[in-house]
Amino acid sequence: MIYSFFTLLVRLWIASIIFVLVGCNVTADEKTATAAQPIYLQELAWANSADAEKDARKAFSKKDYRLYIVAGRGERVVGVDSAQAKDLKQLCGTQYIQGSTDVVRGDQHMEALKKAYDYAEKYNQIVVKHCLD
Repeated sequence: MIYSFFTLLVRLWIASIIFVLVGCNVTADEKTATAAQPIYLQELAWANSADAEKDARKAFSKKDYRLYIVAGRGERVVGVDSAQAKDLKQLCGTQYIQGSTDVVRGDQHMEALKKAYDYAEKYNQIVVKHCLD
């Protein structure tokens, strides 16, 4: 009786461990997709689903009017007239575009950067209006 109860407990414990491990398993396709992408593309993946208007509204609710700039030698403010950029940087503040760089590592990287910069341009144009108020 005690042996069968103990055996039952061990089997239930093993079954629960198996269920947990199977449920947390990452498929081979998911591993390949992540491992196949270089880190510089992974850092820009956010731009595929980013919404500049929604993110700007969220920032406004926190009184955050920082403009996006490209990480690199010039720290360029995307979507803002270069003559106004210096004043706007001081007035509004800045933040780097995640994954941005002034070094391009191929066509895929260029396309991913373009998406991120397009997002930042739209975002900055929205934020500038509120920052100047």
